[in-house]
Amino acid sequence: MRALEERFWTKVERHPTDCWNWIGAQRGAGYGSFRISTHKTTAAHRMAYELANGEIGELHVLHTCDNRKCVRPSHLFLGTHLENVADCKAKGRTKSPKRGWYWRNKTHCKNGHEFAGENLYVYRGHRMCRECHRVYHRDLKEAGGE
Repeated sequence: MRALEERFWTKVERHPTDCWNWIGAQRGAGYGSFRISTHKTTAAHRMAYELANGEIGELHVLHTCDNRKCVRPSHLFLGTHLENVADCKAKGRTKSPKRGWYWRNKTHCKNGHEFAGENLYVYRGHRMCRECHRVYHRDLKEAGGE
């Protein structure tokens, strides 16, 4: 266990007053990933919590700092699945706001352009921003992608 703990903490960039960022492997969503054994990996923040506080079972490990790479034990706390979902919603990190009422009634694109008039077009049932679409294809052409 001691060797496992030493290997884990070598992959952490410690800051005296801020987050301790994981600098090892990452999962797709930006969370750190730590290989426990040949056939088992776990989320780095879960491992950090377990090393500092002991076994956590089926509970989730949540971040007070909302930094997915953070493994500082004082920035982590336990919660149920429902508490994790509520924390995610409270911090505006729900998986897909593109479904349902929210997306259909959105008035601006992610870059702040209004979904109205000449700037609005519908592609495969989705409202799109013509300005962002134009800029995207211009940049793609300049990079040699088209």
